[in-house]
Amino acid sequence: MELAENLNFLSRISSHDKDLLSSYRQRMSQLHRAQEDLEQQIAQQQQTFQQQKDKKKQLAQSRNQRKQLISTIRRDTSSLSGLLAELEDRSARMAKLIQSMKKKQALAYTPRINSRSFVSGKGTIPWPSSGAVRANFGTQKDKSFGSQIKSNGLVIAAVPGTRIKAIWPGRIAFSSPFKGYGNLIIIDHGNQYYSLYAQAAHLNLPVGTVVDQGKVITTSGFEGRDSYYLEIRHGGTPVDPRKWLTHRAR
Repeated sequence: MELAENLNFLSRISSHDKDLLSSYRQRMSQLHRAQEDLEQQIAQQQQTFQQQKDKKKQLAQSRNQRKQLISTIRRDTSSLSGLLAELEDRSARMAKLIQSMKKKQALAYTPRINSRSFVSGKGTIPWPSSGAVRANFGTQKDKSFGSQIKSNGLVIAAVPGTRIKAIWPGRIAFSSPFKGYGNLIIIDHGNQYYSLYAQAAHLNLPVGTVVDQGKVITTSGFEGRDSYYLEIRHGGTPVDPRKWLTHRAR
């Protein structure tokens, strides 16, 4: 009898232990799930926080970029305004210089008898040097600012030391530094036709010197530059040099 009671007691204890173990395992499982849920929430919060942080950083970068863009636009606008003003001033001073030459008729060049007039050479006049044309006559888009800039002549590429020749017979009417043009040489070809050579490396021929077509009047390389500037004018009006010089591919 006593043995049966002991067995029954042990059986109840064992059953109770099993219930406790099952309850413990269930509780552990719940705790694991709760921990996983919590870790997932923490990860999501960290991800959200990082996304917000990245977005805030991107917004700050975007604001800085806009500020830099505005600053660049203002600086370029100021530079462009200055450039346009300088070009207009340079053109006005050149027109004034040519007009003053026109008034000095006694010093005007008279072509030799039986020599061809400048007009007769239109389209066949040789270039002052070889070299690609970097900027053409007329209104064109400026590479630096993207705006329309007016040019009264041609910018011709020429390594320093390139010989620059007179495009037509005439007389040196001007040979001096000129603001905006560097060293400037102007040749009077008669009948109020002039050729202008700017950014010349030197000014060796004095005013009044008579030159033949093809005469070397200077070289390129003013202040180390690898180009020079050419204009042709009739009276005070600039004309497209390409229409007067021999054909050359653009």
